[in-house]
Amino acid sequence: MVITVPVIIGCLGNEAYGVWESMLAVAGMSIVFHTTISGTLIWRISNSFGDGQTEEIYRAVRLGIGIAILLTVTCLVPLVFYRGDILSHLQTPKRWMEDGTHVLPILGAVMLLSCVNQVFLSVITGCQRAGLASVIQSLGLVANCVTSIVLIRYGFGLAGLLTGYLVGFLGVLCISYYFASLLVGRPPLMPTWPRRDEINLLGPFAALLLVSNLTFIFRDQLDKVLLSSLGSPTITGEFAMAQRLTMLVTQVFAVIFIPFTSMVGSLHSNNDWTAIRILYSRISMIMGSVVGLAGFLLVTLRTPIFVLWLGEDQRGAHVFLALLVFAATSAIMFAGAGVALVKGIGRPGLETTYTLVTLALVVISKPILIRALGPVGSVTSSTLSWCVGAVFFMLLLHRSVSLPRHTATRTVGLFVVTLTLSVIGWCVTTMFPVLPSNRLEAAIVILVMGAVLAAIYCFALYASGLFPAKDVREIGRKPAQHEFERRERDEITCPDIAA
Repeated sequence: MVITVPVIIGCLGNEAYGVWESMLAVAGMSIVFHTTISGTLIWRISNSFGDGQTEEIYRAVRLGIGIAILLTVTCLVPLVFYRGDILSHLQTPKRWMEDGTHVLPILGAVMLLSCVNQVFLSVITGCQRAGLASVIQSLGLVANCVTSIVLIRYGFGLAGLLTGYLVGFLGVLCISYYFASLLVGRPPLMPTWPRRDEINLLGPFAALLLVSNLTFIFRDQLDKVLLSSLGSPTITGEFAMAQRLTMLVTQVFAVIFIPFTSMVGSLHSNNDWTAIRILYSRISMIMGSVVGLAGFLLVTLRTPIFVLWLGEDQRGAHVFLALLVFAATSAIMFAGAGVALVKGIGRPGLETTYTLVTLALVVISKPILIRALGPVGSVTSSTLSWCVGAVFFMLLLHRSVSLPRHTATRTVGLFVVTLTLSVIGWCVTTMFPVLPSNRLEAAIVILVMGAVLAAIYCFALYASGLFPAKDVREIGRKPAQHEFERRERDEITCPDIAA
């Protein structure tokens, strides 16, 4: 969606983009069901695929479709009847009200019915074809973006954006069903309902996923709704712009997360805790450094980045960008490698505790900070909750699993250095702003200043001892080839595997 934002703003303006993001946030709350259904079915189908039980896979498909239809009917009826009230609550301007009353219920239906897509993608993933499922989703996103851009250029406005989502949905539906049929035979489409034994088996797992996804809803989607209802759609649009840029930071985490989880799982199956500790220490260092650098560059070079991306600076988005980068950077530094670790060693209860604590912090702090700071208080609440929750998880992890203590100390040091440099960079570029007049100048500024700032950041880590040359040389070495020199110094004992 990053490539569609400049087109939307250039053709429709910031206000229309904010209206679209507000409606997307309301309809997008159904994503809590998408990931819950998908995660539960992947677990179920993976077991059935391993046992060669094709009939159980078919039943899982029918269950998924039945639940998707039930959710669609249940959620869509109030959305249709109260769409006018919802749009009024979102402070939708009158000139977008008529379009919104048509777009919102259809967008909601597409979002809800996308649960069916997740059912077929779960079959593909459960049959050990996760890469294929990712490619199919990427193709759907490309179809969405291309269709939206073309139709917006031809003056279709919000209807063009809606059509893009519809095309992407239908494309993923057809392609995923085709490949699911190739893998397990043509699955039946007749919906069914879960039996008592299936509820007892799948219910607890689905409940844990649901709680995890509620945190995302309260942190992201709800912020957009509150910004629009307490402020204006324009503010929501500025928040969404900052959110898109922050994805550059989170993508670093996404690239490392899955391979690291897989490696930890493999080492844990061999009970090789020495290698796990070494790997965790290295990944924490690499992930923290790269994410910290990305956040520092985003905050310091925010103006030329906005000009390069959107053609002009978006000063209203600067505060949101700082808050979101702070939240993402702190969460990844303190909890990113740890979340992957607990998944790999089979300790999901630690992540669940982390999720519950973060959710509780969001629920408690959001009304207080909104009352004190206004609409921005909603985003501030999410930011602080995310950061505090991540620190809590890091402490919980090191109390529950025997890991090198110097890793936590170094993570805190990385965060302090990154925060200090980011604050300095923000203040300097605020007092002496760099204002490129076009995208070419912005690109030159980013390349030149980016190289200088990256060198400053790396030197700061090296000078503070957080990224010593010895550790840099050892990054490419296999853990099994390296002696665990810090074992006695950190007083590490063998972990209780049964815990």
